[in-house]
Amino acid sequence: MSDFNQFIAGIPKITRLFTVSTLTAAFLNVLNILPSYHLIYLWKPALKGYQVWRFFTGFIVTNPQPMQGLMDIYMLYSYSRGIEENKFYGDIADYAFYLSIIMPLITLSSVFTNAVFLLQPLLGALTYTWSRANRNQTVSIYFLPIKATHLPIVFLGFRLLLEGPRSFFSVLSGVATAYIYACIESRSLGPLYSYICDTIGINVIRHKNQNKVGTIHTINEVVDGYLVAPNWFRNIIGFFFGGYGTQNNLGSSGQRLGGGVKSSNVKTLSDQSGDSTTARSSGFSFVGSGSTFKGKGQRLGGS
Repeated sequence: MSDFNQFIAGIPKITRLFTVSTLTAAFLNVLNILPSYHLIYLWKPALKGYQVWRFFTGFIVTNPQPMQGLMDIYMLYSYSRGIEENKFYGDIADYAFYLSIIMPLITLSSVFTNAVFLLQPLLGALTYTWSRANRNQTVSIYFLPIKATHLPIVFLGFRLLLEGPRSFFSVLSGVATAYIYACIESRSLGPLYSYICDTIGINVIRHKNQNKVGTIHTINEVVDGYLVAPNWFRNIIGFFFGGYGTQNNLGSSGQRLGGGVKSSNVKTLSDQSGDSTTARSSGFSFVGSGSTFKGKGQRLGGS
């Protein structure tokens, strides 16, 4: 097997599907075989013209400007791979379950943002999720090191400066959908609520890797973790991709660790404090070792 084939085979399945589909759509548009107009998300043709494929192909059409389009593809590959391999430990079903929450919310938000290139808000969502999962790492933007937690804000700023308010609000809607997912997975009002409480002086008590209902004075927030895909969803994904996901999901008896819904309803990750990496995306410089996207812990499950 050639080095290129090995590289392609080493990309996680969903990230590979996204990347190959996006590149194919870009090449077909450049060759004028299938112009992007027939793929972008337009709700009237999608609903009234029964062009239902637009609900899906809208997420694989890049920016019409060639250089920005290439950057979008690279961002999609980088962040999607980082999330799939690190946050979700390469579990296809759980990552697909994350996307099944994010993507419909992005489609609904397009009613207000008038977005036709849904890849932009998707990148906003992936950026936010990646930054949360790697918040203790350091990224470099034009050689300026910043904490990963600030990456979505900087990303929004660059979109506003380079592409204008429409692109800014489109990406912002994607960040908002990822924030909603963070609230769902932690069963809380999310990190912004905690930040506001800290700012105004309310004593916020955080219990790491716990998932209990909090009040205005005691907020229990899951710092790391994600929703577990239900078995029915896992069976559907297994039908298309083959199997449940990775061997990491199976215990010595062959049963999936934490299968179904756990008591906390999330999978937890090990702490990654002290790690740092350099990343490059869309003008952002994402250069680093392969360890950037590899998880350090083991899947934790409960009955």
